[in-house]
Amino acid sequence: MNFLDITVIGPPEPWLIEAAASIGLDYSAFTHEVTDHFKNHVINRHGNPAKHGAATVTNTDFDRIPAIVKAPDMAIIGAIRQGNPYNDYIKI
Repeated sequence: MNFLDITVIGPPEPWLIEAAASIGLDYSAFTHEVTDHFKNHVINRHGNPAKHGAATVTNTDFDRIPAIVKAPDMAIIGAIRQGNPYNDYIKI
């Protein structure tokens, strides 16, 4: 797995651009992306069935990301982690 391999998900939905603008952020030129580093982190931290039971993340769960960012049940917009902006999307 190459640390810098990137999978492009696509541009943000209009609702996200509008919500970001409402807190002073311009997401209009951004693109959703997932790195292999992110995938590796998620599997290592959340992929243990003994620890996470039915909430265990598997590699096939990454196929759901486009649908989740398009229509999440909840989103955290404009968070900062290690100096980088990011969003969290939740699908229940």
